[in-house]
Amino acid sequence: MNMVRLKLFSFIISLMISVASWASAPLNVTLNQVLTQSLEGPAHHGLSIEINPIQDPNLTAFEVQIKEDMPGPAPWNVYATDLYPIDSATINLPYRNGIYSLSAGKKYCVRLRGVFGDKVSSWSNICGITIPLMSDDAKDSDGDGLSDVAEYNLGSDPNAKDSDQDGYTDGQEVGNNLDVNEVKYPKVEILTTTIDFGVGTPSGINKNQHAFIEIQNTGLETASITNIEIKDAIPEEAKKYFELGSYPKVLQYIPPHNKVRIPISFLPKSRGDALAYLYVSVPLNSVELKPVLLKGLGAGIPDCQISPHTIDFGTVGVESQAALVKYITVANKPPANSNMPKNLDTDFGFTISTTNLAMVPGIRGYVLSPGEQIKIPVLFQHPHVGNFDSQLEIRSFDCGVQQINLKGVAE
Repeated sequence: MNMVRLKLFSFIISLMISVASWASAPLNVTLNQVLTQSLEGPAHHGLSIEINPIQDPNLTAFEVQIKEDMPGPAPWNVYATDLYPIDSATINLPYRNGIYSLSAGKKYCVRLRGVFGDKVSSWSNICGITIPLMSDDAKDSDGDGLSDVAEYNLGSDPNAKDSDQDGYTDGQEVGNNLDVNEVKYPKVEILTTTIDFGVGTPSGINKNQHAFIEIQNTGLETASITNIEIKDAIPEEAKKYFELGSYPKVLQYIPPHNKVRIPISFLPKSRGDALAYLYVSVPLNSVELKPVLLKGLGAGIPDCQISPHTIDFGTVGVESQAALVKYITVANKPPANSNMPKNLDTDFGFTISTTNLAMVPGIRGYVLSPGEQIKIPVLFQHPHVGNFDSQLEIRSFDCGVQQINLKGVAE
């Protein structure tokens, strides 16, 4: 008898657990049909989803996902996770909600499920849904180059110039065959804002004279760099002091979610402060990327001052036996009234060559201490009739090649 009672008690407990489990299970949502319809307000149009009415107080919200209806597998995209019905049987979906956009002329699949507290129902879906194209007009509310109706058809926002907030206007993206809604675009960001190289010498022996500029593509398509340029320098010649290192051309093409590092060095040719800006150009060149500020302090450099830069001997008779003489001044000190810091410890060693042996310098090389200068004779020997225009080239390790134009005619 006790055994019968025990079995009966166990049966009652099992039945109670089953009933409780059944009562707490979420009701399945049945999606009956999805219709396109006009909506009030800026949304303009969208979808109306009709479901079997659910009168369950535990219903928290509906989760909706959308994907394109196409052959083969396609990922579902989150449209919303907390939509509520406008009555017990209808859910309205605007054509865009800030997460996903519906474009006219495409076919879509829609699925939804009910959220009942911490439980969810199974998915219910319908495919083959098409939003019809609307007739166009010229109104362009946001001034991005696309009419409002064209934007409704694309699924972009007619009240925002940049629907997907990627830095490019909708008109620019359409003009460059990019998607105005989904994040399938290249997006170039320069991660380096400023490079301060500190003190540098022409030889580049200091470690701090060499750095990298980091450029990142945060988009989902390959980005390309069309040009890298250094300009807006102070002083103007300083744009030559900042030199891009050699790098493979493939680095101009940045895969999605990748960075490239462009080497750059500071190799000053004069003492004192130098700054310039590095500009990176991408195909959508109307979108300006913020330039990189480059700066450094040149030191350990002689002055390498040479004057004049042109000597004109004029016209001389070929029968005259005396060579004509004029002078150039080479100095290792700054020009008068210059605010350049003084050179205290660097000699200026140089050599001089000529492109015409009828016009020759009095010396071929010399070394000037800081603050020293020298006058060097240049001889015009006019050995025969003719035009003897030529050049002197003064070469130095620190200041490169400087040229002096020489003019003279013998008749």
